Formats: sequence, structure tokens, C-alpha cells
Amino acid sequence: MGQFYSPVWLLLDGSVFILLIGCANVANLLLARLVARQRELAVRGALGASGAQLARQMLAENFMLVVIAAGLGIAIAMAGIQGAAHLGRGLLAVGRTHQRR
Repeated sequence: MGQFYSPVWLLLDGSVFILLIGCANVANLLLARLVARQRELAVRGALGASGAQLARQMLAENFMLVVIAAGLGIAIAMAGIQGAAHLGRGLLAVGRTHQRR
């Protein structure tokens, strides 16, 4: 168990770092989208929309993006787990045949 301790933590650190990079990229994309829609939001405000209404619209749009992204992420993760399980079964079967010889 001790021999795998450092490599496992290294892999965990690497995956967390990649996840942080992805989160920063998504935040940057949402911020750029908001800046691009600044004129539209100003027009809506001038036509009488309150700040709360504009915020509610932005939250609703971002919530839909989150739901779609989460659904895709879960589907990809499930496919990856099934693929890894299938690959693992194949590797275990190969390992068993080598042990019998």
C-alpha cells in the first residue's frame, strides 16, 4: 500500500489542477458572454426591466447551461466507467490465463 501512496496523490493533484483550469475557463467564457450582451441588458433596462428581472434571466439561462453540461458530464462519466470496467475484465482474464500456465 505504501508504494502506491505518492503516485496516487500525484494523480489526484494533477486531476484537481486540470479541474481548476476548466473551471477558470468556464468562468472566463461566461464573463465574456456577459460583456458581449451588455448592450442588450442596457436596452432591456431602459425599456423598464428591473435589475432583479435581468438577474433572474441571467440565472435562468446559466442554470439551463449547467443542467445540460451536468447531464453530458454524467453520461460521459458513465460511459468511461463502463469502458474501464470492460477493459479491466479483459485484463483480468488475460492475467488469469497467464497464472495457470
